[in-house]
Amino acid sequence: MARSWTQLAKRAEFEGIKSLIDREVIPAFEAVPIDSADHSGGPKMLAQMMGWGTALFVVLFGFTFLVLPSGFIGEVLRFVLFIPLSLLAFAAVAWLNKRTLIDWLLRSQTRYIARSQALEKIARHIGVAYVPRPGGEHPVFEWLMKQDWLPADARAALDKMPQSDLSMTPAVEAAREARIMGRDPIVIGTAEQKAQIEAQARQVLRIEDGFHGERNGVAFDAFEWIEDVDDAPDDPHLIIVLTALRPFHGITELRARNLSWLVFRDQAEMKPVDLGPEAFRDQYRLRTNDQVEARALFDPAVIERLLAIAHDGPFRAVARGEYLVFDIEGENRFALLDPATGAWSDKSVRQGLTDLAETLDLVDAFAATFRVDR
Repeated sequence: MARSWTQLAKRAEFEGIKSLIDREVIPAFEAVPIDSADHSGGPKMLAQMMGWGTALFVVLFGFTFLVLPSGFIGEVLRFVLFIPLSLLAFAAVAWLNKRTLIDWLLRSQTRYIARSQALEKIARHIGVAYVPRPGGEHPVFEWLMKQDWLPADARAALDKMPQSDLSMTPAVEAAREARIMGRDPIVIGTAEQKAQIEAQARQVLRIEDGFHGERNGVAFDAFEWIEDVDDAPDDPHLIIVLTALRPFHGITELRARNLSWLVFRDQAEMKPVDLGPEAFRDQYRLRTNDQVEARALFDPAVIERLLAIAHDGPFRAVARGEYLVFDIEGENRFALLDPATGAWSDKSVRQGLTDLAETLDLVDAFAATFRVDR
């Protein structure tokens, strides 16, 4: 729930934030172009194109019943043509409406820049740094810049996008190494082929809205990873990365009971750890390939603190290498303004600030719980 301006102003780092918002953020948001939204909140224009693509596919697929032979051969051919025809239908609609799509992308780029600049000013106000794309440039941008059909205005707009800041690369790599982001794809092939496919899969991860700095002398990195879920809405994750006081020899994974275990193919067998307290077992599961290290990390004091800050939502943590990596699933965070439509409100701005305040609180809590603040 979005906190009120009065509640936000009670935090020392948010003192004067309302004045900043009124002076620099709201005028910028009021100037961005607006697109009509459908009932789901997405761009209405895109929803219409999806409808046209679906209708064209139905027509094309229906036509196969007229031209293909009946019987087994016809059924096999229709099965083979199902995916190519669907791709052809949506590609045709996109090509016929490419100018409309490009104009929408240009408006979205304007809104994205306004939102990024707002978050950068807010982050600077509270004493941390903001990184729009902590994972670096997405391969799609590089592909688009190489296309001859891309109009000059669209190419110029891509050039104006905020430059990638690689200062959070170690934290992003730590989350990847912890296997929290980018679940390993199942690949059949040589070791080199598997490594290449896995690297490509990790490269296209959707990582956005990064914040890094210090809290009470503790360096932290926090960013949002959007997990693509088949046949379901995308699943946003808040990732927090802290540097441990000393490197870990093994791997220790903590998860909420309603989550599945991660896959560590490059390590020894992970075995469960029974720490005793019933309240802990009711909420969490713990496993490791180094029992001594795991019990030292999750001593009674840590368990007590962890239970005190536990949330009902899905939660996971991995201790590996030099880092402690935390993963909290939830709603899309830091969404002051929607780049797809330009929609924003006083509530959306307050919710974005609330998300940032809660992130800082989690950093403080995790640092104290796992004694990183010593």
